[in-house]
Amino acid sequence: MYAWKSKSHTVEKPWGEETCWNAPWGTKGKIISIKHGHRTSLKYYAHKNECMHCLRGSAKVYVKTDSDEFCDRREGEYGIFEISEGDVMLIMTGVPYRFVADQDDCILLEIVSGPNNAKGVMLEDDYGRV
Repeated sequence: MYAWKSKSHTVEKPWGEETCWNAPWGTKGKIISIKHGHRTSLKYYAHKNECMHCLRGSAKVYVKTDSDEFCDRREGEYGIFEISEGDVMLIMTGVPYRFVADQDDCILLEIVSGPNNAKGVMLEDDYGRV
């Protein structure tokens, strides 16, 4: 195979929306739009890494970790990262995280490597989802 083409699809979320696409060999991506004043669920993936690029706006990223090595500051059991337009962040397999758009709307580009059927494990959700 020398090239590949498909269509994206948009999924409405209580905090915004995701426009998703899949590609061969475990590569996929999303454009994630988080509305001001909302946050995503606290979740992790057991079998995939996620690379996030902030395209517009800003967000706080809460990462459940016992290390202060890379975060901007700590709040209890969370390392807090402040991201804004142009920032890139890698979230490794097995690390719980959540995005909070508390200053303005946030648009992220997510590129994922890992199995195409990898499901997230939701730990907390503001909207009653399981």
